[in-house]
Amino acid sequence: DGDGTAGGRIAVLTSPDPMHASCAAQDYSATRPCVYVSLREATSAHELFMHVVDSLYSPYPLTRRVLACMGVYWLILFDFLMGDPDHVRKLNLSVTLRQLRCGLQLASNRAPRVTGETPSRSGGGRPLVVVDHAQVPLQASAQHETMASMMASITQFLCAVSFDEQLADVIIVLPEKVPRGTLAQRVWRRRGGLSGETRSTTVLSSGERIAVHTFTSATAFEERMRAPARRGRRGAEAV
Repeated sequence: DGDGTAGGRIAVLTSPDPMHASCAAQDYSATRPCVYVSLREATSAHELFMHVVDSLYSPYPLTRRVLACMGVYWLILFDFLMGDPDHVRKLNLSVTLRQLRCGLQLASNRAPRVTGETPSRSGGGRPLVVVDHAQVPLQASAQHETMASMMASITQFLCAVSFDEQLADVIIVLPEKVPRGTLAQRVWRRRGGLSGETRSTTVLSSGERIAVHTFTSATAFEERMRAPARRGRRGAEAV
């Protein structure tokens, strides 16, 4: 686990208007190397994987288009040969996350470390990974086992590169109101204190207040991300 001084941190930003939280995340990433991953349409295992690939290669338009086209045909071929689309998506997500780890290692080695201020607007050391619209796949995970497995892989990857390997800081953007009984609710809704987590508020230049839930411990973050017990239809009501 990270000790909160030299280790990385994971921060969850929430706001009544998700756009304000997204703007705050962009503000944090303005002065440091950043990987922005949007999961806005990640409602299935296939869309989750394709959105991760699309986001990672978005700075390279030509490469992005080529990989998007090749990726679809590659997945179709493997679906035909292996007969297990879910396994193919999980396998390729694992490969993609390993490529991201290599990129974070290169970026981290090139930049000086800034300790005790992560994530921060002036922290020019560790790269920053921003995961926007995370509530979409988190909510879908409550109904789809493959999605839950893939999101668990992403969660553990974020813990590893932040707390264990200290390669990056992480910001996860969630709306303030999320469906009851989903994984997303456990992330932002504080139910008692855990060692390794703090909650604060930041104010944008527009005056909007953003809740910042910061984790300096993998144990605390994993506890908030742990899947809740399955609920009935009432569990889909908004809180």
